[in-house]
Amino acid sequence: FFETQLKMLRCGVPLSGGLGMSMPAVVDVVNNKEKNMCVRITITEGKNRQLRRMLLAVGSQALKIHRVSFGSVHLGDLPVDHWRRVDPHALTRAVDGTE
Repeated sequence: FFETQLKMLRCGVPLSGGLGMSMPAVVDVVNNKEKNMCVRITITEGKNRQLRRMLLAVGSQALKIHRVSFGSVHLGDLPVDHWRRVDPHALTRAVDGTE
């Protein structure tokens, strides 16, 4: 990533597929290796494949995406390919944005 790309993501970018503009994202560089950069991107909406579309809009791509939360519902130490019950009220608040 270059500073221009980071700034674009932080301001919002046009999404392909007629989805309009993304909301501004919080973008933090976690590490910057020679071939790959690891960034933490926090978005406040979840349009179809939004993160991938945002990266494409700035001329990049996601090699790996790791979701850590959905609203106030955090994955914590949940192992890959496992699930757990979520309090229905917490899920409703996360979906409605009334957390």
